Amino acid sequence: MKLVHSVALAIAVASLSGFKSEDTFTLRQKYKKGDVQVYVANLTMSSDGSEIEIETKTSYKVLGVEEDGAYELEETLLSGSFKFNGEEQPMDPEKPKATKYDKDGAEVKKEGEAEEENPVSDAIDDVFEYEPKGAVKIGETWKHEGKFGTMDLTLEGKEKVDDIDCLKITLKGKMDKKDTSGDVTATFLVREDDFSPVVMEAKFDNPRLDSDDPTMKKIEVKMKRAKA
Repeated sequence: MKLVHSVALAIAVASLSGFKSEDTFTLRQKYKKGDVQVYVANLTMSSDGSEIEIETKTSYKVLGVEEDGAYELEETLLSGSFKFNGEEQPMDPEKPKATKYDKDGAEVKKEGEAEEENPVSDAIDDVFEYEPKGAVKIGETWKHEGKFGTMDLTLEGKEKVDDIDCLKITLKGKMDKKDTSGDVTATFLVREDDFSPVVMEAKFDNPRLDSDDPTMKKIEVKMKRAKA
């Protein structure tokens, strides 16, 4: 649920969190070569008469960071399961896959490499692009013009997750571009020291992601960092 603060309340929250009102945060993750992060992700999609649940555990290793901030990650699926209407199937671990990203986090495609189309994955990636264009203060809001719609984001304040000092970001938006529809809400908790995600949660209500696809009831996704 998105919290709505007045200016006074925002300053009070900042003070209680140990911040000065003038503190600003870029919220852009600081990558360092050799770092390894592991995330457990749960994805649920439901429509009339059917439900799909996917759980994965994935490792991300930073292979390198360029001077301009571009970076390369090695992604490895460690384990997973796929469940359709309650019937579960395990997912086999996969070989590591290296992917390069530019300084803004956009994937750098190899020459001649085709663009993969996956509306659900694209919609989740769209929502998870929460970084503002510049530094923001606690209580400030900004917009993200995504592929599927416009998202309104707020830096709410500070919160602890498993004794980790985090910053809390909330999102609320509508999918109304390219024949899509639906409402989306999300919450992100990122480390205060390097802005890397600790928890990311998003919920899509009545999403329609493609003109050829029917409207689903919901899509819910949660990612939480695990021990490497």
